[in-house]
Amino acid sequence: MRRGDGSRYDIPVPGYKANLSDVLATIALCQLDKLDRHTEIRRRQFAAYDEAVGDLDGVTPLARDDRDVHALHLYVVRIDAEAAGGTRDEYQRALAEENIATSIHFLPVHKLTFYRERFPDQPALPVAERAGDEVLSLPLSPAHSDDDIADAIAALRRVHERFTG
Repeated sequence: MRRGDGSRYDIPVPGYKANLSDVLATIALCQLDKLDRHTEIRRRQFAAYDEAVGDLDGVTPLARDDRDVHALHLYVVRIDAEAAGGTRDEYQRALAEENIATSIHFLPVHKLTFYRERFPDQPALPVAERAGDEVLSLPLSPAHSDDDIADAIAALRRVHERFTG
């Protein structure tokens, strides 16, 4: 994998499966003891983000189906440039200026170098491409305090106000 500007990435060659070493597997097993506590922290963070983005035009969390068990590992929003007053990339840059680190996940696979070169006749996939242009992952981790999430929300509100002002 090759990293580009910010959290953008590209895949110039196919990936490979790699198993954990015994030491890393042992560490992972110890982490399982923290699962319930970390899940509760992530639920609280999701709820704070859900409440905050509910009144921000053009900033919409990805839909979640109540029938599914969500890992709560990423809080992803879609930025509708027209309604939000700025593109996803503009929001990402503005949040970085506010010292809020964000990520871009789920780029359309068919746009990554390896797949583009291997399948040059791939037709456009407009739904995937639009989603790839709009998704932005906000900070989320058991390592983040409630104050950290509140800071990220306050910065998102300031950026939104600046773009939609």
